[in-house]
Parts: sequence; C-alpha cells; structure tokens
Amino acid sequence: MANIYGPMDLFDDVGEFLQDNHQYLQTPKGCDRNVPYRNPQMMAGLDDVPQWTFDFDSPPHEFEKLEGATGLMDSLQTDEILPESETPPGLKTALYAHQKQALSFMKRRERGWNLDSPSADIWSIDRQYSRAEYVNNITGDRHDKSPPMFRGGILADDMGLGKTLSMIGLVASDSREFQPQQSLVGRPTYHRATLLIVPSSLLQQWEDQLIMHLQTSSPSRIRWMKYHGPSRMIDHKMLHTYDIVITSFQTLASQYRKRSDSQSVLFSTTWRRLILDEAHTIRNRKTTTAKAVFDLEAESRWAMTGTPIQNRISDFSSILQFLRVYPYCDRQVFEADIVRAWRLEDSELALGRLKRLFQCIAIRRNRNSIELPERSDSRMYVHFNDEELTAYRHIESPIIEMIDTVLLEELQKPGTYMHALLKINSLRRFCNIGIDSQAPGPEISYTSVSSIGIPNGSDVQAVVDDLLSSGQAACALCNSDVRFVLEEDGSPTKETPSAYLSECMRLICLICYRQNDTSDVAPLRVCMNHTPCLLSSAIVAPTPQLSRNNLGSPMRLKISSKVMSLKKELQKLTSEKSVVFSAWTSTLDMVQTMLVDSSIPFARIDGSVSTKNRITNLHRFQNDPAVQVLLITISIGAEGLNLTVASRAYLMEPQWNPSVEEQALARIHRLGQTRKVKTIRFVVKDSIEDHVINIQDRKKNLAELLFPQEKAGLVKGGLERLQNLRDLLS
Repeated sequence: MANIYGPMDLFDDVGEFLQDNHQYLQTPKGCDRNVPYRNPQMMAGLDDVPQWTFDFDSPPHEFEKLEGATGLMDSLQTDEILPESETPPGLKTALYAHQKQALSFMKRRERGWNLDSPSADIWSIDRQYSRAEYVNNITGDRHDKSPPMFRGGILADDMGLGKTLSMIGLVASDSREFQPQQSLVGRPTYHRATLLIVPSSLLQQWEDQLIMHLQTSSPSRIRWMKYHGPSRMIDHKMLHTYDIVITSFQTLASQYRKRSDSQSVLFSTTWRRLILDEAHTIRNRKTTTAKAVFDLEAESRWAMTGTPIQNRISDFSSILQFLRVYPYCDRQVFEADIVRAWRLEDSELALGRLKRLFQCIAIRRNRNSIELPERSDSRMYVHFNDEELTAYRHIESPIIEMIDTVLLEELQKPGTYMHALLKINSLRRFCNIGIDSQAPGPEISYTSVSSIGIPNGSDVQAVVDDLLSSGQAACALCNSDVRFVLEEDGSPTKETPSAYLSECMRLICLICYRQNDTSDVAPLRVCMNHTPCLLSSAIVAPTPQLSRNNLGSPMRLKISSKVMSLKKELQKLTSEKSVVFSAWTSTLDMVQTMLVDSSIPFARIDGSVSTKNRITNLHRFQNDPAVQVLLITISIGAEGLNLTVASRAYLMEPQWNPSVEEQALARIHRLGQTRKVKTIRFVVKDSIEDHVINIQDRKKNLAELLFPQEKAGLVKGGLERLQNLRDLLS
C-alpha cells in the first residue's frame, strides 16, 4: 500500500489521473507524517477543516462513569441548623443562605467559649458541686481552672462554596470601633486590623475579590492594603486606617527568618483577627512557614481550607496549634486523646472524638448542600496504538527486571530508589506524549556535583517535579516548601541553583544550603541513617515564549494517542470552554502543538509564565469568546483560581495525590457556574496509569507511599518504597 503526498494545486489532477486508471484511494493507515487528509475522490475532500492522518490510527475509547467518593471529611459535615445573619452593609454583594449561616457561626465563635452548653463547645462549666468544674466535652475529663480563652475556628466548606466571600463578610460585619490597647504580650493591639495570609499565587485573586465585593464609597467602607514586595509598610501608625492587611505565606516566612519586633509590623502587632487561606499549607508544623504563623498574635484566629485533613489525621493538629484551641493546640494531647485511639484500632472512639472536636470549632458543608449545576465525572480509557504499545513494553521490561533485582539484595545503595522512580516517571510521561521524545519542557540547566551515582539534570528535574506536584517538596532541614523559599529569596539566575537534591531524594532549599555551608555532600541531618549522599544542584530558567516553530511542525511531531483523544473531545464542542490540566509542561507542549495545528484558540498558564502574564492570559480565556481552551499545570490550577467560565475539564494523567485532582476540578464546579459540568480523566489502558487508578480506588494516597516525610532507614524505608513502585507495574 502506498500513501500519496502532494501540494493542493495538484488535487484535481491526481483525482482525475487515478479515476482514469480505475484506482481508488482508501483511508490512510500508518502514515509517518501528520498532515491534512484530502481525498479528491470524496465529497469531504475540500472541507474547511480536514481530518489529520494520525487521526485514523486512534483506537476506540472506553468510558467509565465515576461516582462521588466518600472519605473522612464527609463524616465531618455540619448538621447544626444555623440562623442566617444579614448581609453586612460593608458588602455590595448579597450573601447566599449558606454564607449567612457561616457568618452566624463565625460571629458566635468570636464571642469565645460557650461554657453553659455542653453540646455546643469543647468546654462547659459544671456548677453542681460546691465549686465549679470545667468539663472537656471531648473526653469527659474535669479541671478546676477555666480553659484559656479561644476565639475563632475553621471555615472548612467544600471547595467551590465561596469561602472567600464568607470570610470577607465576617470582616465587614466587624462594627467595633478602633481602640488601640496594650496587649498582654507587650504588643500594641489594633482592634480594627485583620491580617489575611494567603499563598502568593492567590494575592491577585484576593485583591480582585475585595474590589468586587466591598463597598468603596459608603460610610461602611472597608479599607485594605497589601503587605508584599515593595508595598510593605513599616509604620505602626498606618495600621489604624486599615481594616484588612493582606500578605503572603512567603513574605511572612521571610520576615520570620529576619524577625525583630522593631522591624516587622507583622510580628510586633497583636491583630484584631488572623485569617489563613489554604490553611493546610501549615500542616507540617516543622516548616518555617508554620513556625512563623504560630508566632503571630491576634484576638481571633481563623483557618480557611476545604481539606483540613489531607493525608493524615495528624495534619489537623498543626491547624489546632495555630488556632490555640486548648488543650488540643498541644500536639501531645491531640495524639493521646485522638490519634492513639486510632492507632489502637478503636476507630469508633477516635472518630467520635474527632467529630465532636471538629463540629465545635469548624463549619463544613459539601456541594450537595447548595444548588449547583449537575457535574458528571468519567474516565476515558485510551489504548496505545501498536507502535506505542511495542515501545512502552520495551521501556517497561528492563525497569521491572531492575527493581526485582534490587528487592532481592540485602543492601540498597543511595540513589537506587531515585533511579527507579525516574524510570517509573519515564513510563508515566510516555503515556502522555507517546513515542515522540522531542516535545520540549522547561529550559533546565544543571551542574552535577559528582558524576558518580548522580542522575543527569533532566532526571533530577523529573523527581523535583513529582515532589512539587505531590505537595512533598519540603526542605529536609527547615521543612519549608522550596517554592516559598525561592520566591522570597528572588528568582534564580542562570548562575544560581534553586534547590539541591540528594541521592536519597532529600531536598535542600537554597537558604539552608547557604546557611549550612553545604558543598557537594548533604549534611548529616539529611542522611541520618547512612553515609551522607552527594548532591545535585538545579537551575530552572524561565521557559521562552512557546510558538509553533519551537514546538515542532506536525511533519515531524507525532501526536500521542492520548492527545489525539483530547483533540476529538475538543472538536465536538462548539460554545463550551475547556480547561486542560497536566502535571508536566511537556504534555502541555504537545497539546499546544495539537491545538495550533487544529486551529483551536487557547491560552496557557504554567510555572514559567510571569504573574503579570498569568493575569493577562486568564483574562483572555475568561473574556474572549474565541479562546476556547486553557492549558494549565495542575500545581497552579489546583489552588484558588476561579474558572467557572469553563464547563469542561480534562485531566491528562492520574496524580500521585488524588486530592490534587479534586482541587483542580473544583476551580470549575463552584459558585458562579451556570452550566452543567463534565470532567474527563484520561487513563491509558494496560499501563502504569491503570495501576495508579487501582490504588487510588482503594483510597490510598500514592504521594504518601512514594514520598514519605519521615527519614526512614536506608534499607527498610527504601525497600518498602521500592516495593510500592513495583506494585505499579504489571
């Protein structure tokens, strides 16, 4: 069989020649070039939008409808019937009923303990005897002294229910006049100023929300300012003119490192109120960010998060420590009363106590409690074509052999697990981009400290990418997220490494590397149970503006079966906008090539796009009817963005941490959405993705299995993690 390629000006001549010689063109199969298919013997030959030759090699798809999963957070729903507070006059946006109920709950919690009602709070007072006793309603323990005052709590509504507006409503309802006093800790108290701490990626989003919802010219006007970058104030006197000061976790951590009460207004003030958005950011209490948050003083404290418990129940204790909820702000008490019962497999007792504690200090409703358009979730199973399947098995077989060999050995060398994980990642990436290895990712330049046992630069980046996307990219020394450290320290240059990775997969941030005078070997505190590892340094330079030219022409870039499946889905749509999520820019590069070749307008946001351009690209997607698709890395799209202009979402690959998937999809299915929403998760059949899905369905978090935070022993911990990797293979 022969395929005929040629210019369009020979279209009619070729058709007539073949017709005269009684030859008829068939549907092309196995083309080595992805070009428009135009058959002069068919009426569709001159269609405005032709099919492409690679389309004919795509195997059929299988769909699986997904039902809503249930978990621990579903058992912590608020079942109390709450009154509805009026929308505060400082708001120009009317609150929904569930937000008015949240406002009632928050105003009640800011009045402190409700000691007269045993069922309403953690503590109650018993006056039956000659002296009053204070009862811990979680355990029944009795105490002679009253508990320390606690005001605040957790706004834990499910993602997409408008927690931001609910919390703005709380600040707007604060009618107490400004009365500066001297606090017990010797810091000036400013009753009027609420300190709002958010991830830096959400600063602009919060500013937009404040502008959208707050009155600007009435007597009830709420004034706010940003404490970030060049906008940092240094004068306490400025505070009395503002109701809200907004800053980032990154700025807070930076100020904490250089803290001095005479220098930082953040730590030298007792605030009227502290609010943490995405409060699960502090779930690791050992991080610099968490320590900085714990050191702040305020009259009331609030945590905003739809996932107060992400991976372990112990995640919750860090939030309790921030809130200063006595006695459970003490980690040891929380462990003794709740976690220990869980470990002893008395789950009924543990869950009962956790529920009582949570319902006293938190309010949580899921999306079923409000009226949202219907959302349907499904998996699309994609099949490799013959060429892809052969190549995949060729890659997979030696990986299985290598891991099996290591598992039989008694001693594991440093770097073995990293090497195995890199091989696993090569399979995951293959599922997305297929046999073509030319799709570019970020421009990475690396300096390998030693060539012995150290992977090359692109391999190290693959590991770091997984740590970041799985929420496991904490510095082994200070426990801060390496992204936060980088942002405050300044963007790395081509000469300055941004992070360091040991052979045993421990990350060291730039600041700790400098402070510990670390050279080419990890400090002993990093490699506690084995000889210190060698380090690799990484530099991530900004990705150049992508175009059709540097993504490669369709004549030499073979689009994968998975991306072809996405193309077919997008081409079915006429008036709906779609968001495409992936953990890897290389996948988005291939999708971008497909969109350019298919004449589908799009916008793109990933880590290489500056904050200014992110806002511009997002605005284009939200407001330009011609821009149908937004490409976004899941690490950016999983937090804070409002993408309700779209009604379709596509996840290009299963994530190690399944909660990240739901956070991304919640950017679309949330308050403000007016259309029915459809989400599709792509999975390659009979591949590593199949096994990832099976583990997810057993409600296990692969991020915790593959990237544990604890410093496990070299042999025991490493072999266990290797076995977890082996379980992902056929």
